[in-house]
Amino acid sequence: MTKNLERHINKFLRAYLDTNEEFEYLDDTEKLHIYSILRKLLSLIHQVIKYRNVYPILVVHNYKSKQIISKAFAEIEHVLPTINNIKIEVAN
Repeated sequence: MTKNLERHINKFLRAYLDTNEEFEYLDDTEKLHIYSILRKLLSLIHQVIKYRNVYPILVVHNYKSKQIISKAFAEIEHVLPTINNIKIEVAN
């Protein structure tokens, strides 16, 4: 990922999270965890938008996480069909 793209993603996430009321009640560890997850997801989404033949793999820690992310992807697949190129795998 280019430095310019990283800056844009970071700026977008900061702007979004600064206005999210639920985020302000989390402790610093939870905030960092949420931030890193969102950053990773946005990076993967960027890849499948820019490169239609790319099939990135997102590794999650448990099946519940996979379900949540899959449901979120299903909600936006009508707008962004290439979101289905992101494969979600559970690592035990």
